[in-house]
Amino acid sequence: MPSEHRGTTELLKQTGRVVGCGAAPHPLHDEGFVSVFVVRTTQTWVICLSEGKKAYDWAEARKGLGAEIPGTQFAPFARRGLARKLPFAEMHRVVEESFASQDFTFEWWKGAVDDG
Repeated sequence: MPSEHRGTTELLKQTGRVVGCGAAPHPLHDEGFVSVFVVRTTQTWVICLSEGKKAYDWAEARKGLGAEIPGTQFAPFARRGLARKLPFAEMHRVVEESFASQDFTFEWWKGAVDDG
C-alpha cells in the first residue's frame, strides 16, 4: 500500500475535501467518542483522528462530507497519509478494515468516487 508522509507545516498550506468520517465509542470516556475523518488533497488521502467527551454528532459530520476545508482545520489531526494514486475504493477498504476491530461506523461522501 503506497504511503505518503506530509508534514503538518505543508498540510497547513493546503486545502482538502472531506471524503469520509467515522466514529466509535471512546475507550476511556463513557459518553465520549473517537473519530476518524479522511481528507483528500491534490496529492494525498489524509487520515485524521480526533476525540471528544460527548456523543459524536453524526448530523454535523454528515454536513461536512464533501466540504472543502483549509489545512488549518485538518492538519492538526493528521496521523497518516496515503498516496492519491491509491484509488478511492482501495483507500476506503484500507481505512474501514484498519478500524473494524474498534467498532467504528463510517460514512463516505458519494461524490468522492467520481471526483478525482
